[in-house]
Amino acid sequence: MVKKAAFSSWKDIEEWLGALVDLEQMAGPARGAFVRSEKPVQRVLMRVGCWPYPIPMLHLVGSKGKGSVAWMCERLLQAGGLRTGLYQSPHLVERRERIRIDGEMASVSLWGEGLGSLAEAVLAEGLSRFEAETALAFWLFARAGVEVVICEAGLGGVGDATSAVKARLVCLTSVEQEHTELLGEDIAGIALQKAGVIAEGGLLAVGPLPHQAMRAVLGLCRERSVRLLEVGVDLAVVRTEPVSDGTWVTCEGGDRQTRTQHRFFLSLLGSHQPYMAVLAILAVQTFVRQVIGQLWSWSWVESLGSLCIPARLESLPAVDRSILLDTAHTPRSVQASLEACLIHKQQPPACVLLALSQDKRLVEILALVASVCPLLILVPNPGPRGVSMETLREVAQAELPTHMELYPDIPSAFQALQQHLLPNEVGLITGSFRLAGAILSLLRS
Repeated sequence: MVKKAAFSSWKDIEEWLGALVDLEQMAGPARGAFVRSEKPVQRVLMRVGCWPYPIPMLHLVGSKGKGSVAWMCERLLQAGGLRTGLYQSPHLVERRERIRIDGEMASVSLWGEGLGSLAEAVLAEGLSRFEAETALAFWLFARAGVEVVICEAGLGGVGDATSAVKARLVCLTSVEQEHTELLGEDIAGIALQKAGVIAEGGLLAVGPLPHQAMRAVLGLCRERSVRLLEVGVDLAVVRTEPVSDGTWVTCEGGDRQTRTQHRFFLSLLGSHQPYMAVLAILAVQTFVRQVIGQLWSWSWVESLGSLCIPARLESLPAVDRSILLDTAHTPRSVQASLEACLIHKQQPPACVLLALSQDKRLVEILALVASVCPLLILVPNPGPRGVSMETLREVAQAELPTHMELYPDIPSAFQALQQHLLPNEVGLITGSFRLAGAILSLLRS
């Protein structure tokens, strides 16, 4: 057993975790060899006496929107006076962001205490870094005595380490073709891979899904006697009224005889966020009533009016201009970010700062941004999977009709973005979590 004293500093923790296999730094096919099942994490929890798991869990799966819905669920539950544990990935600036207890990052001392208790079991089971951190999160939540665990899946659903604890309620945010080298090309198959974490007789809340995905989910619900809760049916978005700093949302729910409407303010940008908010409300409302047996109040929804999620079309401090920071990195999500500028700021971005990873659809994303933006600033994405300067130059020169500038590092690219923007113009930064994290680090320093 590694003594707790061995993890007395964050450097000790980073060095120990750094010796484990890091799936997030691998290309897709190599990563697939380590996406195994929930069993190793379960065995670690059993070894340390944290099984059966004592806390009810709300599990978030989906192609996009998991992070936003996770933050919304946390805020709603806390508004109801419930103690929460939130586990999500990836992080933006520091790794401790992944584990939150009652809305605050778990302390270095808690990480050290947890790893001191889990280290021997983690090594014995041969866990990867993500699996070890998942086991750590579950252990810390149990130690802290939180009342609800909110857990965001890492990749897919079935076989993901987060499915070690079976949730009574699973929330499927969206389904699209992503990580196809691991999840396949078929939309129905991807939907089953994600929603397949639901237990027999459980509850499944779903956001707007493609037709093929919805058919597959309905079949799964019939097979497992799962109750399906659907945005648009059980709780529907009736009207949205976007303003510069968010959206007024009117939703309607209830049975046919007692349909009622509720209007609330959501302090997040993007036409997709009202649907994610209504999904979070539907999931939390059901979870509170049917899983933990407490009363739900619509007054909790008022808490979404002051919610700020880092790097989700977050407005950065800027004088007489608007700079939005986002993590969009697929054609569909980048399109949503561009549209958000039009919806909330009444203009397309005058300049976009972009960095991408090698496994993203580079040409498609560049062409999409160039179609609406007169100036594109490109920078290599930090990390081993980032697109290189040479590749950016080659693709941009061959594909882009717009004016572009290439910079070797993020500080110089960010400075150029600010210099290019005229008063009252909009700038957008997007393409990766690593880029967003680097921008936030730059601002904080």
